[in-house]
Amino acid sequence: MVLYGKAFGGYVSLKMLAATENLFQCTAAVAPITDFRLYSAAFSERFLGLPAKEEHAYSTASLLEEVNKLKDENFLILHGTADARVHFQHSAELLSRLVKVEANYSLQLYPDEGHTLRAPRSIQHLQRTLVNYLHSCLQNSYLLQPEEEEEEEEEDY
Repeated sequence: MVLYGKAFGGYVSLKMLAATENLFQCTAAVAPITDFRLYSAAFSERFLGLPAKEEHAYSTASLLEEVNKLKDENFLILHGTADARVHFQHSAELLSRLVKVEANYSLQLYPDEGHTLRAPRSIQHLQRTLVNYLHSCLQNSYLLQPEEEEEEEEEDY
């Protein structure tokens, strides 16, 4: 199975990946929200309350608190460095923590691109990157699957 999402969808995709173990073969998150303290106050405070009063809610919702659960997962992060909707700081904070836990991830940045890519070359590159990532990831997970089934059969004897 594959997860894909952008902005809040990227957040949900990575939260689902962190909440499960080996359920998803591939995950791609474009401009994921990683910490609602860094996101639009109008959105965050509507659902989580004021950060000063609801610190526990913000910590629980934060993806940054769950990087250990992402350590051995296979995922791709894509982000435009000039994104005004989900600032690049979201991915930068996540990457900093992923490096500390030596996580397995891939990254593709789009310099000077915003939340919606504008340059035709960037759009084509993002599409190719996603297709190549998913093709490689799904092909690798398919190749690994028969070995896992053989191991399970051996354990039954």
